Amino acid sequence: GEGWKKLTFETTENLPSYLVAFAVGPWDVVNWKDIPPNSVRKTPLQLRGIAAKGQGGRMDYALEHSGEIVAALENYFDIPYPFDKLDILAAPDFAAGAMENPGLITYRDYLLFVNDDSPVGERQGYWGTHAHELAHQWFGDLVTMPWWDDIWLNEAFATWMGNKIVHQLHPEFHTDRGLMRYGMYAMGQDSLASSRRVHEPIEDYTDIDSAFDGITYAKGGAVLAMFERFVGEDDFRQAIRDYLRAHSRGNATSDDLIQSIAAHSKDAKGVAAAFHSFIDQPGVPELTVKVDCSGGMPILQLSQRRYLPLGSVVQRIEGQHWGVPLCVRYEADGKIASQCELFDKAQGEVTLDTGSCPTWVMPNADGAGYYRYTLDPKSQQQLTVAFDKLNEREQTVYAATLDAAFSAGTLDASAYLQSVPLLASSDVRDTKLAPTGQIGWMIERIAKDEKQKDALRAYGRAVYGPMLKELGIDAKDGDTDEDRRLRSALIGFLAGTAKDPVLRQELANRGRRVLGMSVGDEAGDGKLHTDAVSADQLGTVIWAASELGGKDVFDALEKHFRNTADPSIRGDLLSAMGNMDDKALTERARKLVFEKDLLRRNELAPLLGSQAGTEDDDRRAELRAWTDQHFDELAELVAPKVPRVLYMYSANMCSPEDAKDLDAKFAKRMADVEGGPRAMAQAKERIQLCSDLREAQAKHPLVIPEYKPR
Repeated sequence: GEGWKKLTFETTENLPSYLVAFAVGPWDVVNWKDIPPNSVRKTPLQLRGIAAKGQGGRMDYALEHSGEIVAALENYFDIPYPFDKLDILAAPDFAAGAMENPGLITYRDYLLFVNDDSPVGERQGYWGTHAHELAHQWFGDLVTMPWWDDIWLNEAFATWMGNKIVHQLHPEFHTDRGLMRYGMYAMGQDSLASSRRVHEPIEDYTDIDSAFDGITYAKGGAVLAMFERFVGEDDFRQAIRDYLRAHSRGNATSDDLIQSIAAHSKDAKGVAAAFHSFIDQPGVPELTVKVDCSGGMPILQLSQRRYLPLGSVVQRIEGQHWGVPLCVRYEADGKIASQCELFDKAQGEVTLDTGSCPTWVMPNADGAGYYRYTLDPKSQQQLTVAFDKLNEREQTVYAATLDAAFSAGTLDASAYLQSVPLLASSDVRDTKLAPTGQIGWMIERIAKDEKQKDALRAYGRAVYGPMLKELGIDAKDGDTDEDRRLRSALIGFLAGTAKDPVLRQELANRGRRVLGMSVGDEAGDGKLHTDAVSADQLGTVIWAASELGGKDVFDALEKHFRNTADPSIRGDLLSAMGNMDDKALTERARKLVFEKDLLRRNELAPLLGSQAGTEDDDRRAELRAWTDQHFDELAELVAPKVPRVLYMYSANMCSPEDAKDLDAKFAKRMADVEGGPRAMAQAKERIQLCSDLREAQAKHPLVIPEYKPR
């Protein structure tokens, strides 16, 4: 009839229904140059960018670099991009980060609006997210799991492959270390009694959302990286190619993948069993390693059990073990060597391939293993002395091992502080900054009074202040991405956790200039000046202005928020509004949540997240009371991700009373929502573990040492 238009589409290849997508505009459609043919794909690939009307010009960077990611993936898989076109869509109001719909991959708009001058974290975020979603075109789209218990075949693979491809294209991003850190993050969740398996049966609809967690993405990705190293990169790649070709345009299970990997290994039966041991049982293996040179040939005496934090209710299972692809590095006779073996017993030993007793042993060579370790005291001391001989990844593992000991209660706070100069001396950003989180936890949880808190802050300033002074607060020509990320982290720690008064005031002044406000005798014009500071510093200085400001700052923040469409700037402004310390202003910020058509669904997090993260107990209590009062409205806003309301309410809870309060308010609310039961169990367990660790660590005298750089 009149006014109607008929569109006829080509027949789509076999796809699961969850990957079908439509997008309704109005849109800018940017017709980009085709991705050229290569040795794998013989025809050009159509590429387009789609953004909200008027925003299409912001997609140039994302489109310009899409082709090199596609080509790198095609080269790895030796299979052409599986579809006839590639559209990437910048969605202005999208609760998920991105979704791999074939031919129409959708992203939160800010992920595709980056350029060469964007904050380094956002620019690298584009590469990581885009590579992840493009990897899904093979893992998930070309070959799909038959049921949700195998969702890790999609998400773990895209996590592992995305990091691998970005590291190949941009080694200066250090995404190999990023994947390792992501695996370490998963170990925290995997240590819980309420943790799930990577390959977890789905018995109820509430289980499906729980499967999209750190265990699936991060543990799964880390396990893949571990077995890739053990099997060998070339053989592992061939196994992946065979798997994809065998199941193209169809379904495949965990067994299908593991059989393919095992077939390309030197020990098919052992590797298959080992892989299953990591995906079919929860938990992180902890290896106890003792170096024994008493019999001539050096031997590593080994045992394994599940790692548990202090206060865990898990009952260890006698004889429980994993098939651990154990790789160690050591030095003997002045030569550094490495050795790998599959350790698949609860107890055993490994003879090192050297006739001399090693001067040190690193039980997780290259940090490639998804396991924790403890060394006998003598060997731990030897490893500490050899710290500078460890590579970048091993130094980060060394730091993570101290964190694990602290959480297990085998290392007290004073002893941990003694290790800070060593960690801070590392040239590796991840290792250098590792103590900042623990110092913050000590300030928040075990410092007995303001005097002790101030002493910990002063210690933090003594350690990290000189680093920022040397690096400089402002960007310089020749800065690497690592320089920029280190500078941002140092500023965040020193101004936030360590509360450096001079730095805080300088940042606040800069933030006021960005907001067009007066600074001393310097008048403001009321306009937003995002170019007044570097892109990396923009969010920090706006936050600092709110931290030290009052109603005048809030007024400026709100005015600019209502008049900007830029998603990154909106997030910075919202976070700052949520950060205000005044009760009336925090209430005013929360009223924005329910103002019609003001906030996007993905903008609740920066506003309410900054309130949930406050150190002020009164502000936390006010937010929790408000959340309880408005639960139904909030649940509707974030649906179907209702557990996000639980996470906000339970943030920073750390006492038995907190656990009881959470149970009373949320047990029934979470019982029948997607992901709710497990989210509730994990939130309560984390509160209990935090309380137990705080109580145990507080029993030891907190001795804050005088900082002496190495």
